[in-house]
Amino acid sequence: MKKLFIFCLFLVVAVASVGMAFAAEDIGGHNFNIPNGFHEESSNAAPSSLGTQFNKVFKNDKGDIINITVFSCNQNTNFTVHQDSSYQSKSIAGINGFISSNTVTHIPTFSFAENNNQRFVSVAATNENDIESCLK
Repeated sequence: MKKLFIFCLFLVVAVASVGMAFAAEDIGGHNFNIPNGFHEESSNAAPSSLGTQFNKVFKNDKGDIINITVFSCNQNTNFTVHQDSSYQSKSIAGINGFISSNTVTHIPTFSFAENNNQRFVSVAATNENDIESCLK
């Protein structure tokens, strides 16, 4: 019985630790999981005649960044995604989209449309692992 109790206690601690590895963040109607250690640096919402752009930037103590932009269209507006040569088709965390790398900073950016092309999401981060963590 004592072994079962210790095992159950270990299991509860393990599950709690995994659950605390990310902070949930709603940006423009899309939920993101911000990895522990990142704090919000800036945030804004900019409405326009086509919709609203939401942006949040997160940084950690190592200088890594996560820059998330969500553009939500007004009801009668849709996105048409055009892929240029700098973007490659890619699936991250089960989401199909496009990835590119800034030619100056070499920071990867993953972009995709969702909600019947009513919302466009772009996640740029110091590395692809942080992008994937945000989208899980």
